[in-house]
Amino acid sequence: SLQGFVINCERRSRHEERYAGSAVWIGAVDVPRGCDTTPHEMEFILRHSGARLVFCDDDRLATAVLQRRDALPSLEHVVVMAPHTAVPGATSLQA
Repeated sequence: SLQGFVINCERRSRHEERYAGSAVWIGAVDVPRGCDTTPHEMEFILRHSGARLVFCDDDRLATAVLQRRDALPSLEHVVVMAPHTAVPGATSLQA
C-alpha cells in the first residue's frame, strides 16, 4: 500500500504518467508540479507535502531532487519514469 506516500511528477503526455495516476487509487496523494517550477519551488513543494516517493520525468529532474535530499527528510524513493537511470540513489521503472 502507498497510503501516506505523496507523489510528485512533472506532467507530460506519456504512458508512464499512468504509474503516478494509478498510485492514487491505492492511497497515495498526487502533488503535480509544472515543468517551469524552479528548484527552490520544487524543494518547497516536496518538503511541505511530506513527499516520500517522487516520480521524476527524467534523470535531470531526479538529480535535482536528490541534490536537495538533505532538505527533504521524508523522501524515501525517487523513481525515474524511464526504462533505465544513471542517477545514483534513483530507481528506474524497470528496476
